[in-house]
Amino acid sequence: MIKNAQLVAAVMMLSSQVAKIASQRILMDSKLVVQIVALQCKRIVLHVAIVAVRELCKLLIKLNKDKQINKLELQENPILLKHDYQIIDQKPKAGAFGTVIFARHTKKGNSVAVKQLDYRSADQKSKVDQEYKLMKEAFRTMKKALPSDSFIPLVQPIDFLTSDDRNQAFLILEYCSKGDMRDQIKEMRQRGMKMGEEMCLVYIGEIASALNLMHKNKIIHADLKPENVLFTEDYKVKLTDFGLACRLHDGKEYVTMIGGTQESCITTAVDIWALGVIIYELLALVHPFSHGKANPNSLQIVFSVRDEPPSKFPEGFSKDLEKLIMRMLEKDQTRRITAEQILAVPEVAAKLRR
Repeated sequence: MIKNAQLVAAVMMLSSQVAKIASQRILMDSKLVVQIVALQCKRIVLHVAIVAVRELCKLLIKLNKDKQINKLELQENPILLKHDYQIIDQKPKAGAFGTVIFARHTKKGNSVAVKQLDYRSADQKSKVDQEYKLMKEAFRTMKKALPSDSFIPLVQPIDFLTSDDRNQAFLILEYCSKGDMRDQIKEMRQRGMKMGEEMCLVYIGEIASALNLMHKNKIIHADLKPENVLFTEDYKVKLTDFGLACRLHDGKEYVTMIGGTQESCITTAVDIWALGVIIYELLALVHPFSHGKANPNSLQIVFSVRDEPPSKFPEGFSKDLEKLIMRMLEKDQTRRITAEQILAVPEVAAKLRR
């Protein structure tokens, strides 16, 4: 039997963490929070942890709703109007650390994405400044490394604005008209469609190319997921959202990140793992550790990743493709395939030469 005191203590502990998040006005990705919580629940009975995480998720949902930006407020935003940006989209997208809206420059006529972020505390300012700096740096580096007429698989940062009171920041970004990979996965699932292997190899090549250049320049994305893989008008891939990105120091192959009382070492291998999860989900339409569920419990995924191999690879694809994705999902990061090695795979290289 689980004592009520244990349950109450666990829920109170996690609730206090969310209260702290709310007080700092930081909106965290629920999956990231659940992973941190799972680490902190090692000494709590599993059933207690599950109930506690459910309570945490309820609070996160409430926090998400509280943080939704009022539509009228967006339309009348004086900073955007001052810089000739007019809101054109009526359905803002709430992300992990901000809200994305779409606008058009009234003089130039080009459409842009506007990422609105809290910019109140010194910590928030530091994180937002770092995100914009890394985005500019990564885009500039890739532009220099590629021939002048080459496609650049990163979303271009265009401008950085702040409100008059400097409590909000606005990242003006390149607009990708065909949405993100999460939208594509949902649509395929609803229509009963499947991704073809040839197109899948194109996506692998485009994402791996972006990661390879970033990794060579000591930048880790650290938040690669379907929502951060965008499509241009002609369905080419661009990566976005550098909110959790980090730079490796000279001579270091890892960055130490702290979640609660736990420390973890992040390397470029984390981006390759994420790529494997994305491509698997693109083919199977479910997460590789979800036991076939379309909407899995995040805590179950955490334990499945720790204790189990990936689910059976979907049928209808070559053994070579399966082997490639399983090398991305290698749990030992020292043995995991690198972005450079992915690009050397003949089937992937052939698609890049098109």
